[in-house]
Amino acid sequence: MHSAPVLHPLLAYNPAPGIYFNVTRPTRELAVRYTNFNAATLEESAFQMPVPYVTLFVPDLGAEIQVGGAPSGVLAHGHSSSRPVTVSSIINALGLWLSQVATREECKALPPSVMAAAAQYLQARTQGYPGSDGMRRFDLLCGRIFFTGLSRTNDGSNRWIVHLSSRV
Repeated sequence: MHSAPVLHPLLAYNPAPGIYFNVTRPTRELAVRYTNFNAATLEESAFQMPVPYVTLFVPDLGAEIQVGGAPSGVLAHGHSSSRPVTVSSIINALGLWLSQVATREECKALPPSVMAAAAQYLQARTQGYPGSDGMRRFDLLCGRIFFTGLSRTNDGSNRWIVHLSSRV
């Protein structure tokens, strides 16, 4: 019998998370709530028992993000499957994926009310900047842009739900 993976405390879901990560900002702007924080902590394994890959599920968008080596052995997001998933690899993969331009299919899959709200977030974000760079996936979150952690799905897989909030 396999025991459930234990997530690093910085990544565990908490309404008052240990890290402050606005997914619309570069990951280098990540802030940590602890005064005695050592930056090397971000390079620690994301799990007590290291794993070569993990799947993040973003319920607001119905999307999965592969971090680390894919289960089939195919590489995803440029990470080698021989290295364990770290705290920073999860944060970086999430930030990179959410900052990409939303596809037509992703936009079509969302209800019109969500798309209308996302258009308002895009307009507010690009106001004063000529030549919009397009709707980003984080625009589709309609203001839920603060990472509050991960929790495990109930299906027994190595899938983790990404929790986002409009404030921290």
